[in-house]
Amino acid sequence: MTHVFHDAVFDHDERWITLFDGERFQQRYFIDGPLMFTETTTSIRASVDAVRDAICGPWDWWHHGRCENRQVRNDGKVEYDLWPVRYGIHVHETSYPPVAIDGGGWRVRIDLSDHAIGVAYFDIRPETDESTIERTRLSGRFAGVRIHGFLPRCFGTKGFAIRHLRAERGEPGFPFRKGTGWVGLIERLERRPAN
Repeated sequence: MTHVFHDAVFDHDERWITLFDGERFQQRYFIDGPLMFTETTTSIRASVDAVRDAICGPWDWWHHGRCENRQVRNDGKVEYDLWPVRYGIHVHETSYPPVAIDGGGWRVRIDLSDHAIGVAYFDIRPETDESTIERTRLSGRFAGVRIHGFLPRCFGTKGFAIRHLRAERGEPGFPFRKGTGWVGLIERLERRPAN
């Protein structure tokens, strides 16, 4: 099954282009014909289990978009519809139950259909450092996803990959509102309880 995730591409391929390298997010992509490979990575001040539960639960943390029609199937998979910028672009997602990976982490596979078709996944891993604050490294990847419908004509594969990454870090660009994507996830998980 590792071929579905293209681990070697993410670990060793030299074709990656850095899109963004900031304090909160690191993002890269490359295009291989009609296929896009993208990666957003961040560090979150929360436990691995809290991040896993938020990724596997309802995506009500995704601001300025819509996540609807969530259904938990008998086999443990979860289906839902995501409009990442509220309108226009739609992706039907089928999320698999999390699978344990080396180092105490989790991998969550998501099959995409409609305007984006292919496999995406999250790697959720504990970070180790000298601090006493629990932190988790979250990586979200498009693993050979292609676009469908009107998107190839409007954006092209590279243009869509860049817009996808920008939406994940909360900056989808005009005319869409800032704060989409992982911004809401981070805010929820790092919210400190009131005293």
